[in-house]
Amino acid sequence: MKNKKLFSISAVALSISLVLGGTYAFGSGKIKIVVNGNNIATDVAPKNVNGRVLVPISTISKALGANVSWDSKTQTVSIQQGTSNPKTTDVWSQSLNDTSAEEWAAVKRTIDLFIIGYDGQDEELVKSLVVEGFDKTFIAPGVYVPGGGHFPSLLNYEIIDAKQTGSVDGRGEYKVRVKFVNYVGRSSPTENTWDIDVTPKPKSDKYLIKEVEQSAKALSSYTVFPGLTFKQEY
Repeated sequence: MKNKKLFSISAVALSISLVLGGTYAFGSGKIKIVVNGNNIATDVAPKNVNGRVLVPISTISKALGANVSWDSKTQTVSIQQGTSNPKTTDVWSQSLNDTSAEEWAAVKRTIDLFIIGYDGQDEELVKSLVVEGFDKTFIAPGVYVPGGGHFPSLLNYEIIDAKQTGSVDGRGEYKVRVKFVNYVGRSSPTENTWDIDVTPKPKSDKYLIKEVEQSAKALSSYTVFPGLTFKQEY
């Protein structure tokens, strides 16, 4: 994996109104940058040049949870919104507004516990949450939880969408899409997408997991929230 170089982008002219959540205090003293109520320290001091405030765009962008890169060949500054604030996507275009709160809470709790068990390498917990004959090959044949490595590694996770795929005894079966980011020592943050099939547990108000389909991609960096960013280490 190639090491991604980080560049310090010195300064770009921005009018005060263009910096979201940012305000400036200036006059005869030092110009301060305040983003969402927090004072932001900069490696390059802001300047007031002919009535326009010049600020380090890299510092401002990172404070707002965005990633900044510099392409010397095309002389282009690229700003990418952080994945900690993804756009809402309706994956399956299906309304679940008729689903009861109790049923959805049971589905979500099963998924929460499954991810916690997977991340914490708790095989007994994971076994208690899956159906008999659960296909474990999404990790490795015969393996319920990953082995080795540095765990726990979960940085963040969220449910993206869900759809009803059937019903059992009057309760819905669902496919739930989950995205989470993990980070296992000296590597890249990895964004995982899991489609998790759940079904009602017989003679219980709980749910069990039938199957998990997964995909993953490496990230050069991941911002959990402004001020906490994990980057590729090599």
